[in-house]
Amino acid sequence: MEKQAFIGVDISKLTLDICLYDSEKYLLENYLTISNDSKGFSHFLKWLKSEHFKTNTIAVCMEHTGVYGLEFSRFLESSGIDFMFVPGHEIKYSCGLRRGKSDKIDARAISRYCYEKRDRHVYDKPKTAYRLRLQELLTERRAYVKERKRIKTYLTEHKNAVNASTGRYTRQLEQISILVKEVETDLLELIRSDEETFNNYNLLTTVVGISLVNAANILLHTDNFKAFDNPRDYACYCGVAPFGKQSGTSIKRADKVSQMANKQLKADLSQSALAAVRHDPELRLYFERKRASGKHRNNVLNAIKFKLIQRMFATVKRGSPYVKLGGYSTPKQSLNHSINHQTINSYENQN
Repeated sequence: MEKQAFIGVDISKLTLDICLYDSEKYLLENYLTISNDSKGFSHFLKWLKSEHFKTNTIAVCMEHTGVYGLEFSRFLESSGIDFMFVPGHEIKYSCGLRRGKSDKIDARAISRYCYEKRDRHVYDKPKTAYRLRLQELLTERRAYVKERKRIKTYLTEHKNAVNASTGRYTRQLEQISILVKEVETDLLELIRSDEETFNNYNLLTTVVGISLVNAANILLHTDNFKAFDNPRDYACYCGVAPFGKQSGTSIKRADKVSQMANKQLKADLSQSALAAVRHDPELRLYFERKRASGKHRNNVLNAIKFKLIQRMFATVKRGSPYVKLGGYSTPKQSLNHSINHQTINSYENQN
């Protein structure tokens, strides 16, 4: 059914600022603030009924705010109301020049975005408990690894000092390493608990350079390969895809990766790319050949990240492991023939 009500919601920890888009009304006439809890959600539903809107004619748009919008999205789904989460910068850049900022202004801007992009909406579903737990474990592990790195740096810089401080740091390092292993065990057990996810995990880890963290990352962020149709879209999401900049005859910049990306996924892929160069003869020769031809190290590694993404999508799509043939790592059906070499060259030539 065609949507009739376009609602923008500015989410915070304690409150939700809600605006029903209407170009002819002032902000205060179609605006309300509710508490971010079940009591506030019930008030929101009563407000919709007072406006005489049926739930299947309503579209709700919100910014990504992590866990703060989780309960509200579940409420919307249970009420039969379509909703979508949109990156904040996308809404910001769609609004043109703005002076001043408040929750009311933000809610109206989101509602206006919801109305203007009504023909392009792809509605979301709340993250399942499985995906939320997967994300929690990855976040927990990342925090431990960051702390472990900090302690290792301290011990390296004070390697000649033997005192109570270094002793405590050493014991803390041992404890954190144990916690990292425990989280990884829980992470693997969680993946094993879902048959389809575990099957794809086993396929992903046959790709040289891909282990637990990067396999879990792609399973989480692609919703087990349901949220992305092709590897190029995922490469763009990870910040691996390069983009050019050209205007007239005076501006023609070499391709560069965009900063609008999930940089944590890119950082994790960097570790996989380095491991692949060490352990995959084909990628090692590729890396050495490109470096010898004058390509910058980071550009070549970026191209290798793209190759790894291609390989992960290929193994899952074909449902067959990534195998080694003749001393090189190749899929059963050669992936090199399926890669657009013009795209690969773009990845290599970026600055």
